[in-house]
Amino acid sequence: MADPQYRAPFGHSVSAHRVHGWCSHCPEHTPDEELIAWRTHERRRHMVAQQATEAESPYPHTRTEGVDDRPCPACGRETLAVVTVHVITDAGPRKAGGWAACRNTECQATPHPVMEETRG
Repeated sequence: MADPQYRAPFGHSVSAHRVHGWCSHCPEHTPDEELIAWRTHERRRHMVAQQATEAESPYPHTRTEGVDDRPCPACGRETLAVVTVHVITDAGPRKAGGWAACRNTECQATPHPVMEETRG
């Protein structure tokens, strides 16, 4: 239900009136203007969220990649989860490290991911 603080005339967009103060049904505005206003609003919201995410992350130029159900070298079951960390450079992503852990409760091995690449 719409916030009662933001009311719009019958047939008008309550959300557009809440965000922009007007909508395309208002006499001085067109649907094209409302579309542009929404796109601008969302672009600004996205840019603010992206800047906040980059500011929070101490390593904004990294990517992790996970693979499950690989054969574990310790117990032999397909319960190994391998995580690889990539550094994003101008030349493209480059492998920088990672880890592996067996999800088998009886095994719980933590082999190095390089071992898994040679066996997998």
